[in-house]
Amino acid sequence: MFRLLMVSVIRLKSLYGDVTSPLFQQTAIGVDIALWPDLEIEITIICSSVPALHAFISRIILQHPS
Repeated sequence: MFRLLMVSVIRLKSLYGDVTSPLFQQTAIGVDIALWPDLEIEITIICSSVPALHAFISRIILQHPS
C-alpha cells in the first residue's frame, strides 16, 4: 500500500510540473504523466494478487498443502 502511495505522490508531482511548465514543453512532460497512472494500476494489480500467488506457489510449485 505504501508503494502505491509513493507512485501517487510522484504522479501528482508530475502533474504539477506540467501545469507550471511553459506551453511548448507540456507535450514532452505529458508523456511522463501518462506513464504514472499505468504504473499505479500495475502495482495495484500485483499487490492485490499476492495472496493468490502465495497459495499457488505453496500448493503447486512447492507441493505443500495449506
